[in-house]
Amino acid sequence: MQNMKRYKLDCHDDYIFYLMEILIDVTQYKKRLTFYHSEIGSILDSNPDSKIIESTFYESISDKIRSVLFYLFNIIGDETKNTVSYRRFRKILYKNQGNLGIVISRLPEDTLSILKSFNQYRNWGLHIPESLLIGKRKLFKIDSEFINTLKLNIPLPTYQYYEIKFLQCLFDEVESVLTSVQHVEEYIMQDYKALVGKEFSMYPDIQQVKPYGIMKAVQTSLDIQTGRQKQ
Repeated sequence: MQNMKRYKLDCHDDYIFYLMEILIDVTQYKKRLTFYHSEIGSILDSNPDSKIIESTFYESISDKIRSVLFYLFNIIGDETKNTVSYRRFRKILYKNQGNLGIVISRLPEDTLSILKSFNQYRNWGLHIPESLLIGKRKLFKIDSEFINTLKLNIPLPTYQYYEIKFLQCLFDEVESVLTSVQHVEEYIMQDYKALVGKEFSMYPDIQQVKPYGIMKAVQTSLDIQTGRQKQ
């Protein structure tokens, strides 16, 4: 019985399609992140003396950027079984390069370090680690007496504003990630060139409307993962 949760790399074209999809996603999500980075920069430049930023406005910026960041952390650094990522694929490609008739080198240490850090960011960000509770109790010196004063009347922290440093730090974080993504993207492109055996190009395939019908592929994946579609 075929395991539909696993994309099989049986022939050369299977490898090409896999890496092509990674390259497309990395390129497009990097473009989004670059736009958001520029957007934050414009806000900071337009308000050089601001000490605070309205909470709803900041959260709307932060939420959309976090979504793109974690997609990139996943597509580049994930190592979970049956997931699409460059880190997983690269190990398979390097191992099987002889069978594919290509020659690729080991990734340098700085590139491996980026892949490892993206994996760590991905793992940390997709869970709520208990260390956050430890850190909060330590920072605010929360003891049993303090807990007892709140346990029957729980306060919900609500802020009208954030200190502007939150936005400045988000700007710096995005800039750092973009630098790392650009670095990794160069190796993805080198690997793709080795697979196809020639120089290649990418171009904007401009279409007027993105049809919702393409979401059928996402629904099929969800059905397979949740067992609603028989393998």
